[in-house]
Amino acid sequence: MLGSFVAHGLTQKDAESEPLVQIVAGSDTTATVIRIGIFHASTSPLVYRKLQEEIDIGVEAGRMSSPIKDTEARALPYLQAFIKECFRIWPPITGIVPRISNTDAVVCGYRIPVNTNVGWSARSVMRDRGIFGDDADLFWPERWLRTQGEELRTMENTIELIFGQELNKVFIELLRRFDFTVLNPAHPMDTFDYGVMMQSNLMMKISRRKSPV
Repeated sequence: MLGSFVAHGLTQKDAESEPLVQIVAGSDTTATVIRIGIFHASTSPLVYRKLQEEIDIGVEAGRMSSPIKDTEARALPYLQAFIKECFRIWPPITGIVPRISNTDAVVCGYRIPVNTNVGWSARSVMRDRGIFGDDADLFWPERWLRTQGEELRTMENTIELIFGQELNKVFIELLRRFDFTVLNPAHPMDTFDYGVMMQSNLMMKISRRKSPV
């Protein structure tokens, strides 16, 4: 990886800092979304049932490969809504994310000169009731299916600011084959914020589905 950075002209400073970004962005953030997704699915019976029904119908109709192809997964609307909601309800990156303005701009009445470094909190934006409604603190994938027009575009653009990781295969292959049950609903897991949200002690019972597909 470092050799590729050097070959593509990165400065020494960039080459020293980029590997950490690659490791964190490619592992911890993805793991966080997977943990949170399985947790919320297993503690939300209606969500769990809808996910497995959509997957089972796709398999029975011959519309799914194993492992599933990206084009096949993107044709599953509830799965896509579920993944977006995982990113929204618990953004993996919790620190202030920097953005540098390319032009002079006025945002909410404030003048932002060109090249100004403006930080924003992903968690605050993802729980913004002005964007996601009064139930912004609720895990509810249906919000992505029932919202239309400009409001939906605003929500989707907000999610796109964070990540575009491919999680279709992971969730489909797990949910089509296994059932997950949280062992301690009163205290399901411990969390700690390192700038990347980390979870530990998420104890679950995992069993093969009675009717695997």
